[in-house]
Amino acid sequence: MDFFQKLGSLVTRLWKERDYDEEDFPEVASRGLSELPPDQHISLWDVTKWALTCEQLPAQADLRAKFGQPPLTVYNGRDFRIEVLFWVQGVPAIHQHSFSGVFHVMHGSSLQCLWDFEATEELAIRLALGRVSLKKAELLRKGDSRPIVAGRQMIHSTFHLDRPSLTVVVRTLGEIDKLPQYSYLPPTIAYAQDHDVPSVQRRAQLLRMLLISRKRAEYNEIARHILGTEDAYSVFQFLFSTFEMIEGEDERHDLLLAARLKHPKLIEALLPALLQVERRNKIVGIRERVSNSDLQFFLALLLNIPERPAILSLIEQRYPSRDPINAVVSWVRELSEMGVLGVRFNKPWLSLLQCLLMNLSEEEICQTFSNEYAGYRAADLELGLHELSSAFRDSWLLQPVFSSKDLGSGMQRLTTVSQSRSTAMSN
Repeated sequence: MDFFQKLGSLVTRLWKERDYDEEDFPEVASRGLSELPPDQHISLWDVTKWALTCEQLPAQADLRAKFGQPPLTVYNGRDFRIEVLFWVQGVPAIHQHSFSGVFHVMHGSSLQCLWDFEATEELAIRLALGRVSLKKAELLRKGDSRPIVAGRQMIHSTFHLDRPSLTVVVRTLGEIDKLPQYSYLPPTIAYAQDHDVPSVQRRAQLLRMLLISRKRAEYNEIARHILGTEDAYSVFQFLFSTFEMIEGEDERHDLLLAARLKHPKLIEALLPALLQVERRNKIVGIRERVSNSDLQFFLALLLNIPERPAILSLIEQRYPSRDPINAVVSWVRELSEMGVLGVRFNKPWLSLLQCLLMNLSEEEICQTFSNEYAGYRAADLELGLHELSSAFRDSWLLQPVFSSKDLGSGMQRLTTVSQSRSTAMSN
């Protein structure tokens, strides 16, 4: 395609002026995309039609489509290439890159999160324990470009909100000193996804085969043995591949116990990560069934953002004319009416949700409900509010909405007061 030939030639000339220094490539690619922004020169249909009808495509990388749905190589240069990545599903994976460059939103929109990983222990070259934490979240719209920096300097996730979304990536072919390329499972795990040990990968596939074939007894027998005898990386891969397929809590407990005997630190860190993966996959499934774009956006936030302040800030960015707290309450009501939450939220529940999101104190919440429900005794009302607050906090779907240091004294004080009274009564 003529446009990408021009862009590729421009990047080649600019990089040659920098003596092909890989550390300069993000700046070179940014300048090329600013001078020739793809979103202003070509369309989704232009690229798709060209790829399907041209006499010969450029040599294609990533034929297994591990990064893109699919990826389309549109230009091959000296030690770099230009790709158009099509996305039809949001991908919440947190990762780093072993290449550098720039990505440009050509069509659609995305939610990008930048993350930090503070390692506490390296169990193997492919596996580390630590803490994954959010640094920044932003909405990216058509025409936005962002740098890609190789290595742990840039850990990010890019969740594509529209179907399809297209990103143009101008990137180096790979930088050996930035390997392995890690992926991250919040809140605790870093692992090298693209450097699997073949025997470990095949055994994980065989374990999945047993579960898919409903050979649960056979799976449990062999899994307990290998989880109690294999190395930490193998145990991680086996549990990561099969844990969500095991529905019984007793079975899960027994497997984790078998693995914990040899790898206590790994299992302590892995369990919350596995539960987050399970939660993530459930939300992805719900989002696939929802057609309302506002609810899809809200679910994308619950899927990708672990903190309430960032969620409210992103809602405000996307809907500047709406109050973000009112929007959350409205969307929760709609999801409950669809049966997604397992129960329909009535007016008092939604009122308490709004009070908690507004960061009201215990006294303010109780006063609000006392005015509304004057027939209830104060003690009964306070106990009911405490129980409902706990239910909100324990909700697997709404978990991020109640995850924040400044969540507010309302729920925390209600919990403290109720616990104090329970202790006093038991005494």
